[in-house]
Amino acid sequence: MAMLLQGECTEIGPSQAAKNFRYSKSRYYQVREAFIQQGVEALINKKTGPKRNYRRTSEVTKLVIRARFLDPDASARSAPSASRALR
Repeated sequence: MAMLLQGECTEIGPSQAAKNFRYSKSRYYQVREAFIQQGVEALINKKTGPKRNYRRTSEVTKLVIRARFLDPDASARSAPSASRALR
């Protein structure tokens, strides 16, 4: 936000504002366009990475729960390969 304010509201202009914040001129315009379209929400960092648990499917989770109920004495320590398979 500060970079956009500096680039749009002062005499230094977009190029120098981008340099001051260690961004490229093209990135400045990307941020500016996102701000114009979406407002302040576009400037908030969003969580990266998978949006869901793609390795541990609901089917695998159900199998693990079923196995634990059938053998309640089993623990993660006694079956390290199973716990590694679920990661």
